[in-house]
Amino acid sequence: MSAPVLLPIIVDTQAPITINAQIAEQIKLLISVGELQPGEALPTVTQLAKQLGVNHNTIAAVYNYLIESSYLVASRGKGTFVAHTQAVQNLITYKQFYELLGQAFSAAAIIGLSPSEFGAAAYAQAVMLNSHPADPLKLVFVESLQHSADV
Repeated sequence: MSAPVLLPIIVDTQAPITINAQIAEQIKLLISVGELQPGEALPTVTQLAKQLGVNHNTIAAVYNYLIESSYLVASRGKGTFVAHTQAVQNLITYKQFYELLGQAFSAAAIIGLSPSEFGAAAYAQAVMLNSHPADPLKLVFVESLQHSADV
């Protein structure tokens, strides 16, 4: 039997967002930056739950949400896979944005901003630039890759 595939996902139990949202957003980010490719298998619910130290129902709910959102597909008896859908293609087009965001994060660290300060500054900028104030901002801040978390 092959070893389970580990995903570079970090769960922060102290974060102001749910564990479900943290995991879902990090899986979407992994798809966007090419860490997970269309057609690639994800760990089983049990494997990912064990890796992250969360209840398997949490992972099942995340996978179901991502399936309903057309980012993943499930095949009975075969597993859960990154979908070949327009939703996934849209995520992949965000790769350059995430690269720029990573550069901004690194630049902020060089001048001494903590990850929390960077997030607060990004949020403040988003609020100021929101051209539709009646449409509330929906932001999620998640450290998703180990090398980013170590900055």
